[in-house]
Amino acid sequence: MKAAPKMKYLEIKWKHFDKDGKICNRCFNTGQNIQRVIAKLKSECLPAKVRVKFREVKLPVEKLGESNTILFNGIPIERMISKITLYETTCGSCSALAGKLSSCRALQYQKETYDTVPEDFIYEVSCKILGCCG
Repeated sequence: MKAAPKMKYLEIKWKHFDKDGKICNRCFNTGQNIQRVIAKLKSECLPAKVRVKFREVKLPVEKLGESNTILFNGIPIERMISKITLYETTCGSCSALAGKLSSCRALQYQKETYDTVPEDFIYEVSCKILGCCG
């Protein structure tokens, strides 16, 4: 008798600075990218036994350095895609929200720097974990 396929699970946790319900432009765009990927995964992985959970963590100004972090089952994106380097770059949007000069996390991959986490990166890692994409 053939065993039923195991349920595959993915929790995407997105950490971002939040000031009275407002977030910076970079994090907003990352959040939109995550939502698009989740919708795509639900469509592509519907027949497979998968569960995708999204969790948003709103950070106070004291934890601004963690803003725009995405964790996949607890593992940061920079550990899931080889050759990604983390940077902090000045963020005008966070600076305006925080009321002081502030920096956000940025990613560098193949000599390009990304202030917003690209949809392709989120999708690649999600597919690696779930194995039901494309």
